[in-house]
Amino acid sequence: MSEYQTAISCHNLSKRFDEGGLHVEVFTNLSLRVAKGERVAIIGASGSGKSTLLHLLGGLDKPSSGEVFIGEQDVNALSEQARCRLRNQQLGFIYQFHHLLPEFTVVENACMPLLIQGVDVRDARTRAEQLLIKVGLETRLKHKLNELSGGERQRVAIVRALVAKPACLLADEPTGNLDNKTAAQVFELMLELHQECQTSMVIVTHDNALAAKMQTTYELRDGQLSLVRSEVA
Repeated sequence: MSEYQTAISCHNLSKRFDEGGLHVEVFTNLSLRVAKGERVAIIGASGSGKSTLLHLLGGLDKPSSGEVFIGEQDVNALSEQARCRLRNQQLGFIYQFHHLLPEFTVVENACMPLLIQGVDVRDARTRAEQLLIKVGLETRLKHKLNELSGGERQRVAIVRALVAKPACLLADEPTGNLDNKTAAQVFELMLELHQECQTSMVIVTHDNALAAKMQTTYELRDGQLSLVRSEVA
């Protein structure tokens, strides 16, 4: 892992919410760098701003000040259309609640990012099916979401996030809605696919056991990001 190969980073990031005369400073002058292939966990109490930080890193929200880079691209210098295109091409997202589309089948949900990129339908389905089979959903390809368990739906969400081999995977409490056994299984699948795709990972979690499986852990507290542990040289 080269010191100079950065997948995603932010510099002097600040986020403030102004509502009804109230001014809430979530964090100020926060910086973070994630190397290509690195697995990073961000822990912290509820309300500390973990999800807000993830949304800013993913270009889903704009900071009050500071910069976010995906590779060498300044996300907030882009038009909305260009930012959407960059997200689709370079990022994968996994949420606690999967946000899949119930009107589509498992394989249709999984190949959606490739179709948005303009990949041929047959090629997109083939790639999605390969990953779905890898995560044990070979008998579920044509099923609708209401026919799947919570763990199965989250596996579909993981495949959807990784099917286009993004530079970085952003996950917000990806196993928080699952029982302990299913959560462990789902997370092991995430790690396997991460290694196969050589994708960086940034996971927001309150689960210290999950965070311990990452290479680097930061804690967000009182608007500051501090390094807890790192296995990265």
